[in-house]
Amino acid sequence: TAGTGLSLAANQFSVNFGGTGAATTSARSDHTHIVNWGDLLGLPPGFADGVDNDTLYSAGTGLSLVGTQFNVTFGGNGAATSAARSDHNHVGAPWLNWTNLAGIPASVSNSYTAGTGLSLAANQFSVNFGGNGAATTSARSDHTHIVNWGDLLGLPAGFADGVDNDTLYSAGTGLSLVGTQFNVSFGTNGVATAAARSDHNHVGQSWLNWTNIAGAPPSSSNSYTAGTGLSLVTNQFSVDFGINGVATTSARSDHNHHGQS
Repeated sequence: TAGTGLSLAANQFSVNFGGTGAATTSARSDHTHIVNWGDLLGLPPGFADGVDNDTLYSAGTGLSLVGTQFNVTFGGNGAATSAARSDHNHVGAPWLNWTNLAGIPASVSNSYTAGTGLSLAANQFSVNFGGNGAATTSARSDHTHIVNWGDLLGLPAGFADGVDNDTLYSAGTGLSLVGTQFNVSFGTNGVATAAARSDHNHVGQSWLNWTNIAGAPPSSSNSYTAGTGLSLVTNQFSVDFGINGVATTSARSDHNHHGQS
């Protein structure tokens, strides 16, 4: 029998051709049609002239173009990836409240806050009271408290009897008393305002040297000085030589120069 695409007449099978063409052979199932541009039918007018009129786009205000992708340029805060319409509003947004408004004129703004010593609840200020008492008025900064002696608490035992047991002091040896001030009575030299301890010494002080000791007995004192013809440097005496010569010994007073050439 003749299957799809075939016909049988008597004992002869034939291919059922359709469409255009006059060939008596069939096309293979994997055939192609290489078509020439001029053989195309029904071209739109924009292509019929054979020119590719490519339209080039650019990013205008509020847009950016990267490659072939346009994006909205967002500014300000927020993280949404969609744009707001030009006639949008923010009615009902949680941030749209009085406290977030800036530049409110003084004539319409009571932007008061509670400072030290005050509290603010809704639109009412109150004084923060501390300590005891039940008054609803505040004390002035220069107020006083005139207190009776009998109302004082925690008095030390020495005052509780109401008697001022004043202890009177006097200046003893080495002290003086002027008014209510005691002072050490200093003597001899020096300008220090502190007193020396009774067991002090002066070892190492610059003035404590042999030459400043008075009344040293001759047996322990070498209080020599350089006389005529001598000089003394620290503890060494030297003869003062004059005129010429290089000898380091002195001539006797009865010397002569007989025989010198």
